[in-house]
Amino acid sequence: MTQRRGPRRRAAARALNIAVFSAMALPSLLTAQEIDGRVVDAATGEPIKQVNIQLLDEHGIARLQVVSGDSGGFKLPLPSPGWYRLRGDQLGYATVLSPQVQVGVGEVVQVELRMAVNPVELEPLVVKKRQVHDVGRLAEFYDRMDRNRKLGIGAFVTRDQIEMRHAGTAADYLREIPRVIVRSHGGLQTVRFQGPQGACAPRIVMDGVELHGDAELNDVVAAGDLEGIEVYRGRAEMPAAYYDETGCGIIVAWTRRGTDEGHPFRWVNMGIWVVLAAGLYLLGR
Repeated sequence: MTQRRGPRRRAAARALNIAVFSAMALPSLLTAQEIDGRVVDAATGEPIKQVNIQLLDEHGIARLQVVSGDSGGFKLPLPSPGWYRLRGDQLGYATVLSPQVQVGVGEVVQVELRMAVNPVELEPLVVKKRQVHDVGRLAEFYDRMDRNRKLGIGAFVTRDQIEMRHAGTAADYLREIPRVIVRSHGGLQTVRFQGPQGACAPRIVMDGVELHGDAELNDVVAAGDLEGIEVYRGRAEMPAAYYDETGCGIIVAWTRRGTDEGHPFRWVNMGIWVVLAAGLYLLGR
């Protein structure tokens, strides 16, 4: 009897994910905040890579640490709105501690962290831009892709790439991304990220809604329905809206649903899926 429950519960979880996915044309309700920045040499303005950057809260407690990329870029998802400082350490430069910067709900603050060889009087942190994070459907995808590409964070599959390749499944578009493993088992495909502790299963978000259970990417979206895919491997790359401490990573996929080329959203269809999923779930209990 116990052996039957496992498959039933897995089937129920997958059905529930599909039911939730039917409602994904609705705007995402997630709001989050983050600091996007770039580390530069105070004298030359050139980017500095491999800088250890700590996020300190208003009490001086380190909440997160990342390393700047080749272009000096870094991103810090914030656990909550508030006042924060940045501490930068790099061999050959004086340690820099920025003044506090306030970040509001859903706000993205773009900053420039300046470091000097010798401790001098300088303005270590310059706020370049503030904007409220647009969490609307495809606007969120293109806005985040544009910002993260400039910072060298994450990997992306665009609509142009999707239309050029015509892959058989959604997972096939991830095959060429470093540290992403797509395995085929008969007619099924699994997607795993290669991490320090071995392969792990990334979380999956579809149109701003996280899927639960053991659903795979191909379970909930056809290749032809994709608008784009974001891939974040590890905590340092995760968007603030979906950040957690698991450390494996996350796949954020976007569909064309609700557009002229997608399937229009219908409340009746969603109701049918929800009823079906609820029935399957009760069956598996």
